[in-house]
Order: sequence, then structure tokens, then C-alpha cells
Amino acid sequence: MNIVTTAKRLCKKTLVNSNALKYANEVYNKYIVILKYHSIKDNPELYDDSIDPGIITSTEDFKKHMEIVSGEFSSVTMDDILLFIRHGKRTPKKAVAVTFDDGFDDNFEIAAPILDHFGIKATFYVTVGSIEATLPPWFIRVRHTIWTSPKKDWVAPPGDRILKIDNRNNRVAALRHASKQCANLVGDRQEQAVRAIENALGVKPFTPKRPFVMTWEKIKKLHEKGHIIGSHTLTHPNLAHVGREDLCFELTESKRVLEKELCAPVIHFSYPNPALTPQSTEQTTAAIEETGYETAVISTHGPVCNSDNPLLLERISAPSKKEDFLWSLGCTLLGRRV
Repeated sequence: MNIVTTAKRLCKKTLVNSNALKYANEVYNKYIVILKYHSIKDNPELYDDSIDPGIITSTEDFKKHMEIVSGEFSSVTMDDILLFIRHGKRTPKKAVAVTFDDGFDDNFEIAAPILDHFGIKATFYVTVGSIEATLPPWFIRVRHTIWTSPKKDWVAPPGDRILKIDNRNNRVAALRHASKQCANLVGDRQEQAVRAIENALGVKPFTPKRPFVMTWEKIKKLHEKGHIIGSHTLTHPNLAHVGREDLCFELTESKRVLEKELCAPVIHFSYPNPALTPQSTEQTTAAIEETGYETAVISTHGPVCNSDNPLLLERISAPSKKEDFLWSLGCTLLGRRV
């Protein structure tokens, strides 16, 4: 760690410990924070060959985060945020919403009991196609294939480009390439692309010993407990890079299936962000509104205020360390992008 980094961390620690941010948040009540989580694991290091470490939060860290949110901030839901933006509802000071993407099984088994313990209601955006098929999402399967392949290189499409996969850095590069190929595909075409990668790299389809995604029964139980269930599409493409017909089908069919299973309206949506940029366009936003969603969250880091477009709400990832977590929450509540 260099001198500049050390100085910044010391300054951050000093400000957090001095309660300066806490005081500023108490007197300034304009913004809301939406926290973004994916997978919660007891031992994140055991999942390197399937889940990107960047989207795993340890159980211990998540518990600390929720203790902080319940004790020092005001927990709100995506329903509250909709009322805040659409109808001018006054929000409590230091408002924080908790959200999860993808529908990992650990959301129910690990995260939900912690949320319930601290009295926090979260929003779970599920990838409906993975739930229906009881399969891990395509980006998990592709990572597992590239990480466990016995081969040293991969003749990858398009153009039969030869990619080395003989060390971690090369595997990361190959995974990035594969993700770009799959992120603009949906349904059967996406499945065929994943199978082609598995076949080319000599890896059998990923069949984890334990469930990777929630069942409908678990999703319904979360809903019954007062948590919000939202859509994360059917097959997790980057919606800005698919055709109009596929875009509409991903939005409408995931909503239809969720509403059928839950016997309740589904009005909240989360944009998948597996690869490629941009994540959203005027076309995607219009299609989301036409489908009947009333809020949509994206992966761009930032705060939420009452002048925001409810179909393009920014979120922040949750840093592991307590000081970093408090710093991110405090600065975002002041309108800063950390």
C-alpha cells in the first residue's frame, strides 16, 4: 500500500470515527441509498471456480452490514422509494434499501434469516429462467467451464480466435470474452452458446451438489414474509444489446411467470449487467415502462433522489470492511458517488 493510499484510508477512518459523516447525514435528508448484493456465503473462497469473488459477500460481513443498517440507518423498501419519487412521500433520515440480484439459494438460506433478525425487508430480483430450469445462471456455468477445463487454450468464436487459459489472468481474459459473446443472446441461442463452450473446453455441464438458485417454494416464502420479489429477466442478457422482440419477451415473460407463481403484481425490475456497455438505452427504459414495471435499478453507482427517473435508479455495492461500508453509505447519502 503506497503513501497516498495509506493517507486516504487514514483520513477516511478519522472522519468515520469522528462521527462527522453521521452528523451530516442527520441534518441533510435528500438522498436514499440502494445497496446491491448477489451471493452470501459462509466461505466465499470455496466458490472461486463458479462465482466471481466480486459478487460474493461473506456471511460475517453481511451480518455486520445489516446490524449497522438496522442500528444506525433507516431501512426502507423499493415500495417506499417508489412512493418517495412518484408521490413525494417523506422518507426517514438516512434511508437505505437492501436488494439482491440473480436469485441465489443462499439468499434464502443465509441472508433471509439475518434480514429477519434485524427486521429488514429486502428486494430479491430473480432470474426466472434459472429458477424454472433449476440451473445456475449462464455466467456461473461459463466461469466454471473456463476455470475447470483441462485444456491450455480455447479456439473461441467468433473467428476461431485462440485464447490461452493456462493461468488465472488468461482465464479472466477468456471469461471476459465468453461473457461478451453470451450477454447479447437469450433463450435457446444463449443455451447453445454455453453448451458450445462446455464442449470446446471438454467440461461437462455444471451440476453443483447443492442448489445454486432458489426454488419457487423459497421465493414464495420470502414474499409471504413481506420481502419484495422483482424480475431480473428470464435469461440474464444485457438488454441494451438484444433485439426489440427479445427485449420485450424477457421483460413480459419473466413478469408473467412471477405474477403467476406469487399471485401478486410484480412492479420492480433489475437490469442484468453480465458484460458489455451500455446497460440501458431509451429503448430498454421505454420497454420496461410499457411492460408495467414501476421501478428499475441499474448497476451504476450513485444515490437516489426524488428527481430521478424511477426506471433508472442507481445502487452501490457493499464494501466488506466496516469503515469502508460506513464511508460509502455516508457519502452516498450526501449525494456523492464513491
